[in-house]
Amino acid sequence: MRIALPALHNTGVSSAVGGRHPNALTLVRRLVDEFRPDLLVFPELSACGYPGLVDAVADDAALSAVAEPLIGPTASSYAELSRKSQCTIVFGLCELDDSGLRYNTVVLADPAGTLTGYRKIHLTERERRHFSAGTHAVVADTGIGRIGLSSCYDKMFPQVYQRQRERGGQISVIASAWSSRSAGAAGSADTLADQSLLFDRARAAETGMVVISTNYEGPKLPGSVERFCGGQRVIDGLGQVVAPSRHGAGVSVWEFDVEQAARAVHAFNDGDFYTRDSRRVR
Repeated sequence: MRIALPALHNTGVSSAVGGRHPNALTLVRRLVDEFRPDLLVFPELSACGYPGLVDAVADDAALSAVAEPLIGPTASSYAELSRKSQCTIVFGLCELDDSGLRYNTVVLADPAGTLTGYRKIHLTERERRHFSAGTHAVVADTGIGRIGLSSCYDKMFPQVYQRQRERGGQISVIASAWSSRSAGAAGSADTLADQSLLFDRARAAETGMVVISTNYEGPKLPGSVERFCGGQRVIDGLGQVVAPSRHGAGVSVWEFDVEQAARAVHAFNDGDFYTRDSRRVR
């Protein structure tokens, strides 16, 4: 399987970067044509942009303007491109449900024409001002494997990934908008970046799933001094970081065999350690 993770910069919330806008689809088409991936993953809320989370009133107005149903124009555009390119595409959407609630949703569009949405369960304090929390772990059955979906802050909570694994997850995709910040600890230039990698590796090692994790690069907003910590990576089921096979035009690409990775986990652990031990803490 060929995996492509672009290093994107956030421009803030705008319908101009949504799937309805031709420039966004032009980017996706370019990546598909150039790298021919089987799986293409974008960061959190990539279809509309991630809010600055400073001016709550302005952010709420902007998110209201771009929110739309899961089966709406943006997701439908990605679904059509997925079908034509035979590439599974994961992206972030500001979802509006029938009752008027908004969700921070990770969407998977697969070549069969299916759209699968996961509503972020674990929201940060500032995100709660604008989004309702999801309630269920989600695993999509695709032609390239059973893929669990999650977002950013979720990865601090192992239960999400335990549920994915219990539901047959082989791959876990994490779409993030993870900040850069140091706690001043000796030897750590970026505490949050260290934690992001730590959580990715832990979620893989504790479940045996392959973790595919992506994040924004650069300033949180154009001109902002606050930054995202970046990080596009693939972690095998033993918790080891897999080096990309190539880089190009701000995109990292991996050639990865999911079945071989699963066999390595089984060999190392004398079988499927996760399903073998059915005991769970209550």
